[in-house]
Amino acid sequence: DPQAAYNSRAAAALGGMKSEEVKAWLAEGAFAAAGSDPAKCAAVARAAGELRLEGARKGLEKLVGHASNDVALAAILALTRVGVGEATAGIAQALERRKGKGDATFMIQALDALATSGTDEAVDVVAKFAGGSDAEARTIAMGSLALAPQSPKAVAALTKGLADDDPVVRLAALKGLGRHRDKAMVEPLIEFLGKEKEERLKANALEILVPLTNQNMGLVYEDWKKWWEANGDRFELPKGDGEKGTTQVKARDLSYFGIEVSSKRLSFLVDISSSMTQEMTVTRRTGKDDDPLEPSKGKTEVKGGRKGGGGGGGGGAPGGGEATKMKRIDVLKRELVRILKKLPADTQVNIITFNRTHKAWQDQLQPLAGGGRDKAVKFVEGLQTGTGTNVFDTVEAALKDKRVDTLYLLTDGEPTAGRITQPQAILEEVRNQNKGRRATIHCIGFGEDSAFLRDLARLNGGDYRFVNEY
Repeated sequence: DPQAAYNSRAAAALGGMKSEEVKAWLAEGAFAAAGSDPAKCAAVARAAGELRLEGARKGLEKLVGHASNDVALAAILALTRVGVGEATAGIAQALERRKGKGDATFMIQALDALATSGTDEAVDVVAKFAGGSDAEARTIAMGSLALAPQSPKAVAALTKGLADDDPVVRLAALKGLGRHRDKAMVEPLIEFLGKEKEERLKANALEILVPLTNQNMGLVYEDWKKWWEANGDRFELPKGDGEKGTTQVKARDLSYFGIEVSSKRLSFLVDISSSMTQEMTVTRRTGKDDDPLEPSKGKTEVKGGRKGGGGGGGGGAPGGGEATKMKRIDVLKRELVRILKKLPADTQVNIITFNRTHKAWQDQLQPLAGGGRDKAVKFVEGLQTGTGTNVFDTVEAALKDKRVDTLYLLTDGEPTAGRITQPQAILEEVRNQNKGRRATIHCIGFGEDSAFLRDLARLNGGDYRFVNEY
């Protein structure tokens, strides 16, 4: 749309203005000049947000109720920068009007804006959605409550979410609590350890409890409960962020390129582009001829990722064998086959390969029990390379399976194909799609370090590992 592109450029140009006269006009006269034209209204709102114009707040508050989603969203994003102020009621009304219409992006931005403001009135609105009847809205709201600064109301809503019937909502509540530090979190998290059935979620709760309390009693609920009964009344939060180096929790001694595998609902996204035929250094482990290659602790490098994640490599001994060369695709096959053979039988997996396009092994998660494990291994062993690197479409496809809770994305290059190829745009769109899913996305930069993959993991609760030798 040429007109939309023109208005976007106009907004960017106005947003970069330093003239006080232009700023004064944007704060007042620009809204009247835009009239009822949605494109012009959105452009003015974006420019006011870029310049953080306090004087534009009243004009922006009016646009929050605009019939056009683009205008209302631009106004909300601008108010996030300027300050929500008295727009809480208007944003709440706009959310109610759009409820049930499937506009997740609008809901995300609106709830984030309210939570970030931190006022009791705004947090109450977000908490209402966190306790509503729609599971996706509850999940999104839990993520927004993580942004409410030092808000007891946000903590209360998040701890309530630990009892939600939907495991995705419970996970979102845990991730939200991970952004807060409040004594009121401790007892609900301990009770969660005693009631939760999913191993992965219990591990997530423990990762919050350890730095919050400076205690580590593993996943043993009885020990935590006994400690809290003896110390709860006089307990005070430790200074700082808790003891360094004690927060990592291993649910199982399993890893994929050095990143722990604790979930039982996994999707492995693997790059089979032509660059994967390049060679990398590997170490053949002596005395382990019957075991596929495992990464050496001294041959992989952790960069970025979430707090408390990562750890060492996959358990091999540095210097424990003869160095040789192997194609990246063959290293990938060996490691993926290794983890598939070691995963418990009740694990469900899917494998999605990608080059210019993407192809899933199965339409949805498949159990390893029965013949599933052998079929998955056979699929991996038969992988062939092609051209292109379609990251976005692959991640999007993986997220469509609502049962998947953990993704492992491995690629050796930047995105070159698919609906979206610009890294920043991919980060934003995946964030929007995953806000209602809360899937953990781990990323592996294979042979090439990648700031994009580091950010993708960080923004989606995962770990990032750069593997340059194996």
